[in-house]
Amino acid sequence: MFSRALLKDTLREILGTFNRFFSIIVIIALGVGFFMGVKSTAPDMKLTADKYFDETRLMDIHLLSTMGFDEEDIKAIKAQQGFDNVMPSYSTDAIMEKNGASVVVRVLSLPDTKDSVGEKLNNPILLSGRLPENPGECVVEENTDQKLFKFELGETIEFEPQAGDMALSDSLDTNKFKVVGFINSPQYISLERGASNIGDGSISCYIMIPRQDFNLPVYTDVYLTVRGLKDVSAFGQYYGAQIAEAVRLFEELGQERANARYGKIINDAQAKIDVAKAELEKAENDTGNQLSDALARLKAGQAQIAQAEADKNKRLAQSREQIDQGKKDLEKAEADLEKAEKDYNKQIADGEAELAAGRAEYEKNKAEYDKQKAEFDATKPEAERQIAEAQAQLDQLNNQITYLEIIISNMQESGIAVLQGMTDQLNTLKQQYADGQAQLNAEKAKLAKAERDLAAADKQLKQAKAQLDQGEADLEKSKKEGRAQLDDARGRSTNQRPSWPRRSGSIRRACATHSTSSTTPGPTLPKAGANTTRANRMPSSSSPTRAYRYRTPRWPSRSFKSPSGTCRAGRITPAIPSMRTTPTA
Repeated sequence: MFSRALLKDTLREILGTFNRFFSIIVIIALGVGFFMGVKSTAPDMKLTADKYFDETRLMDIHLLSTMGFDEEDIKAIKAQQGFDNVMPSYSTDAIMEKNGASVVVRVLSLPDTKDSVGEKLNNPILLSGRLPENPGECVVEENTDQKLFKFELGETIEFEPQAGDMALSDSLDTNKFKVVGFINSPQYISLERGASNIGDGSISCYIMIPRQDFNLPVYTDVYLTVRGLKDVSAFGQYYGAQIAEAVRLFEELGQERANARYGKIINDAQAKIDVAKAELEKAENDTGNQLSDALARLKAGQAQIAQAEADKNKRLAQSREQIDQGKKDLEKAEADLEKAEKDYNKQIADGEAELAAGRAEYEKNKAEYDKQKAEFDATKPEAERQIAEAQAQLDQLNNQITYLEIIISNMQESGIAVLQGMTDQLNTLKQQYADGQAQLNAEKAKLAKAERDLAAADKQLKQAKAQLDQGEADLEKSKKEGRAQLDDARGRSTNQRPSWPRRSGSIRRACATHSTSSTTPGPTLPKAGANTTRANRMPSSSSPTRAYRYRTPRWPSRSFKSPSGTCRAGRITPAIPSMRTTPTA
C-alpha cells in the first residue's frame, strides 16, 4: 500500500509535469497497439495466402528433370501412393527483343488434364481479355516491368529463332504469339521469376500458351498435390513435414528412374551398334568375294594400262608438236589482234574527234543563226511599219495627183501659161509616185526573199543536224560491231584478223550533202544602219516623204571538220534585215 504522503507526492509530480506524463502514456499506447496489430496480421496474411493457393489449386511439389519425363517416368510417378493430383506439363525459355533490349521469357503450357490424374493445377487468374483458344495465342502476366516493356491486347510477340545453343523450333512450333489476355499465376507471387541458362540468366516475365504449341518429345515438369493437405495450412509444421517426406520419396524414385533411364539409353544404343555390326560383317563377307574378282580385274587392267601408257606417250609426243605449232600460231594471232585493235582504236578516236569538231561547228553556226534570226524578228515589225507608212505617203501623193488633174481639167479654159506650169508639176508628181511605188515594191520583195532565205537556212541546219546525229549513231554502231569482233577474235585466239569497220558512210554522206547544200548563197537582207536619202521632194502642201535603202551584207564562209574531210558551211547563217528611215526636207 502506498502511503498517503507518497500518493500525494506522485500526484503533484504528475500535475507538475503533465505534458511529459501524457507523452509517455501515448508512446506506450502506440507501441502496444502496433505490437498487437502485427501479432494479429501475420495469421490473417497466412490464412489469405493459403486460401488463394487452395482456390487456384497450387501444386505442393514441382518435379524437374534435365532429361525430361517420358511415358515410363509419368507412369512411375502416378503409381506412387498418397497423391491426389498429378499433372505433367511443358516449359521452355525464349529470348525476345523489346524496346531495344533482349529479355528472357519463361514460356509455360496452360494447365491441362491430358495424361493427368485428378484436377488441373496452378490455375491462372484471368484479369482481362480471354484465355487462348487457338494455336499461336498466349496470355501474359499482368505484373510486367512497365519501364522496360509493356504488352497490349492484340499485340504479337515474336521470339528470336535461337534460344542459347538450341533452336527455338526444337521446343515450339512457332515463334510468334498473339496476346489475348492478361493473367496472374499462383506459381509467381513474388517479384522474382527464377533463373535461366540463356540470355543474361534472369527471367523477366512469363507467358502461357496452349499445350499443342510445344514441340517436345517429353514432359519438362510434373506438378503434384499431397493427399490430405488441402485443408492444412501451408505455413504449418505438419504441412512441412509431409512435404519433406514426399520429397524424400521422389528423390529415391528419381534415382531409380535415372538408373532405368540410363539402362534404356544404353540398351537402345547397344541395339543400334549390334545392327551396325551385323551389317558390317555382311559387308565384309561380300567385300571378300568382290576382292577376289577385283584382283583378277586388276591384273587385266594393269596390262591394259601398260598398253594405254605406250599409246599415251605416242599421242603425247604428237600433241606436244601440235602445241608448239599452236603456240607459234597463237603468238602470231595475238600480235595481229593487238595491231588490229590499235588500228581500230585509232580509227574510232579519229572519227569521234572529227565528229565532235563537226558538232561544235554546227552548234556555233546554229547559235549565230539563232542570234541573227532573233534580230530579224525584232526589226521586222519596224520594217513593216515603215513600209506601211511609205505606202500611206504614196496614197496621199496619188490623191494629190488626182486633185491636180481635176484642177487642170477645170482650168482648161484659163491662160496657157498657168495650165502649162500645173501640167509640169503634175508630171513631176506622177514620176515621184512611180519611183516610190517601184522602190516600195522592191523592198517588199527583198523582205519576202529574206524570210524565204531564213526558212531555207533553217531547213539546211536541220538537215545538217539530222546527218550529224545519224553519223554519231553509225559511229556508235561501228564501235559496237568492231568491239564484238575484237572480243570474238580474242576468245577464239586464231590467226584470222578481224575485218574492222571503217568510218561510217552516213558521216561522209552527211558531210557531202552539207557541203553541197551549204554552197547556196545566203539571203540578201537589209541591214540596219542604211541612211541614204533621195533628192526628190514632195509638193509643199503635203507631208515630207521617207526614203529607204537596204544594204546587203556579206558573211565570211566558215568550215568545220567532218569524219571524212572538211565541209564548207558557206552562207548557212543569214544576216538579219533591219532598216532606218531618214526624212528628207
